[in-house]
Amino acid sequence: MYTFVLSFVTEFIEDIDKKLKEIDPEGGLSKIQKRWLGFCICGIIITNSVCWKRFERAGWGYCSHASLSWMFRHTQILWQNLLHISIEVILENMGLEMAF
Repeated sequence: MYTFVLSFVTEFIEDIDKKLKEIDPEGGLSKIQKRWLGFCICGIIITNSVCWKRFERAGWGYCSHASLSWMFRHTQILWQNLLHISIEVILENMGLEMAF
């Protein structure tokens, strides 16, 4: 489904999307948001950094640093919810539960 995305990253993003839809049935991530998020997560893993220019180089021109940065600043993702749900998904995959 996503170009240049590791399979466990795709599963992680689908789990996040499912949880977001549980909170708000009309919410969730769009296809482009999933693709962008997958590319960024893989970029972090591959480059061991959070740097748009490095992601651009590692992605063989798939996305420019300007488009990656633009998407981060202009997306309608609620970053607080995304962070909270991401942590929840990671803990669930490890067999742990959140206590808040």
